[in-house]
Amino acid sequence: ERTIIIPGDEITPSGLALDNEAQKISWTDWVSDKIQRSNFDGTEIEDLITNGLEVPEGITLDVEAQKMYWVDSGTAKVQRANLDGTEIEDLITYPQADLDGIVLDENNKKMYWTEWGAGAALGKVTRANLDGSNEQEVIVIEDAIIKGIALDTKNNKIYWSDCAFDKIQRSNLNGTDIEDVIVTNL
Repeated sequence: ERTIIIPGDEITPSGLALDNEAQKISWTDWVSDKIQRSNFDGTEIEDLITNGLEVPEGITLDVEAQKMYWVDSGTAKVQRANLDGTEIEDLITYPQADLDGIVLDENNKKMYWTEWGAGAALGKVTRANLDGSNEQEVIVIEDAIIKGIALDTKNNKIYWSDCAFDKIQRSNLNGTDIEDVIVTNL
């Protein structure tokens, strides 16, 4: 049975991340341009970041290091802050980019994020160290709209969704051996 814990007229969430230790849900709100969190049951909603965001999308947490990471398409940045929203840092800044998903490989101290191509551009999965250094394009697909991303670090795999080609794909963490997992043809 579905339970609504926060009514849709209060938030417009895009990215979502869980802090199981603190029993908190954190999310980006791409309409009100802020990052918020609440208890798992939806109570005690708090604004974490309310300035400097334009279209925040994906978010992920490094609970051990007490950091949150997110991507913002409007500012074309990959950023991080403390879990309470303090000490915001710009890690990667693009001249222009449509960023969507972000995930951490805590074992290898890397972050991976997606950039979707919106038509004639390139869809990408990019990675960098957690401080933003050593940025590398891992996956580049012409005309792709790469959005969601997940990691299976135990099996050395990246998974991503491609809305342009209606499929879910995967590769090794270094981008080699790309293969289709699901092709929907919708």
